[in-house]
Order: sequence, then C-alpha cells, then structure tokens
Amino acid sequence: MSILLNGFLNLCLILVVLTFSLTFIVNKLEGKLPKFNLLDEKYEWYLWFGGIYLLVIAHVSVVTIIISVLSVTILDILFVKKK
Repeated sequence: MSILLNGFLNLCLILVVLTFSLTFIVNKLEGKLPKFNLLDEKYEWYLWFGGIYLLVIAHVSVVTIIISVLSVTILDILFVKKK
C-alpha cells in the first residue's frame, strides 16, 4: 500500500511541476515575466532549499527530480527557444 501511495505522490509532484512549468513558459512567451537567471548567486538559495525540501522533507526519489528537471528543460527548449 505504501508503494502505491509513494507512486501516487510522486506522480502528483510531477504534475504540479509540469503545471507550474507550462505556466512559466507561457508567461515567458508572452513577455510577462522579468528576465532573470536562476544560476545567479542571489537565486542560489532557492535551488538549495528546493533540493533539500524535495530530498529530505518530501522524501521524493532522485529519479522523480531528474524526470521533473528534464521535462522542464525539454518544454523550455521546445517552446521558448523556437520563438
């Protein structure tokens, strides 16, 4: 039973990440977002906090995180880079 629950929660997390990613990409295409770079030093703590939250607090597997990051990257390449 816990395996099914864990799988369901991982699926929900992927769907939430994809939903936010699609919203972000659509807003980026429409020019509604300010331009920023996540790799900039002032945004570095977001990445650390997000990674620690996903791995420790939410007990999300590394595979789920990799799938989420790859899906966001692929969507960004397909929709934003073509513009």
